Amino acid sequence: MGIAGILILQVYHSVKIMFIRPFFCVGLILFIVMNNFTLARDLTRLEVPGGCGLLLNHFGPYDYRDPSRKDEIYLVEKAHFDLEVFRLENAGRDGRNAPPGGGIDYTLRAFPNHHRALDALSRLVIKEKNLKPQNMTWPSECYFKRAIIFAPDDGVVYHIYGNYLYRIGKIEEAITAYKKAIALIPDYAEAHYNLGLILYKQKRYAESQVHAKKAYSLNYPLAALKEKLKSVGCWESGNNILNEAKCRLNGTKLRP
Repeated sequence: MGIAGILILQVYHSVKIMFIRPFFCVGLILFIVMNNFTLARDLTRLEVPGGCGLLLNHFGPYDYRDPSRKDEIYLVEKAHFDLEVFRLENAGRDGRNAPPGGGIDYTLRAFPNHHRALDALSRLVIKEKNLKPQNMTWPSECYFKRAIIFAPDDGVVYHIYGNYLYRIGKIEEAITAYKKAIALIPDYAEAHYNLGLILYKQKRYAESQVHAKKAYSLNYPLAALKEKLKSVGCWESGNNILNEAKCRLNGTKLRP
């Protein structure tokens, strides 16, 4: 509500004439609604750092998690993000052989935190070996910046961003992104698993074990990480200090 709203509330409590108070309440409600509308509008007009454009779009931007936007999601996906685009195949609409980047770009301008489109973008960068795939308005990093600014509480975005960073070789940044995803969604099994896997590859076995055990406690189905930790003697029962010390020692011995 801001400082202005607080001042209005203070004035309200100072109003003594009872018949004035109802009119005052109506005015206060209108002020709060308009103030929140202005904040939302200002967010969409924000220039995303790094030359990543405005969030404002002719259609949207909308939050992909918002259940009231199912119709808009359907319209956008039907026209721009069908199965061909998700699979990174050239889209043959209207006899054209268009690269999938254009459909991904449109989808992410309408829904900056569209999870499946961000995942497709992450894979497209690797497929084309290009940080700015064909028919994209900005470099790939921009779309993740836009998603995070638009929906900073969306842990799934951070997880997909971690996958992207790992794929392009930014390991420490990927670890940071996975940890942010877990901070927002503590029981995110896949994020725990992927973080455990990347920590294992970094020979940070004790840390990897913590996230692996959490992932499996949440019924994550892939057994590869567990087997990898067993191979270095870091899958004993419990999570005691002795076992952690053993994992750390194994990690030290096996570091190049």
